Amino acid sequence: MDKAYAYVPSAVNAQFEGYARRCGMTSLSELLKLLIKRELRLRRLPHAKDDSGVTRQQPIADRKKITAHLSPDMAESFASHIDGLGLSTSLAASLLVEGELTERWLEAAIGWEPRQ
Repeated sequence: MDKAYAYVPSAVNAQFEGYARRCGMTSLSELLKLLIKRELRLRRLPHAKDDSGVTRQQPIADRKKITAHLSPDMAESFASHIDGLGLSTSLAASLLVEGELTERWLEAAIGWEPRQ
């Protein structure tokens, strides 16, 4: 089994954990895997030359690692896709995490509404 790692600031990791829980997911790994699968269908990641908005200046000590366990076929497809964009696996995965916190696609897809 292949892996994709997203390295995100601690605050982003905490937001992603809360988001996953609100969406009924218990695994950040599975949520990242779902976002990778969605990216392979929609192909919306920017080229490396674009302004990605990812906070890359955070010190390594302040970053948390989110690991997605991928099948060999999915890992190969993702690697091929992001290589063409000039992105590393970790940057692409981080973009997907941070992008989902803004877009909230899964939340909308499952019809989640906050409790009043």
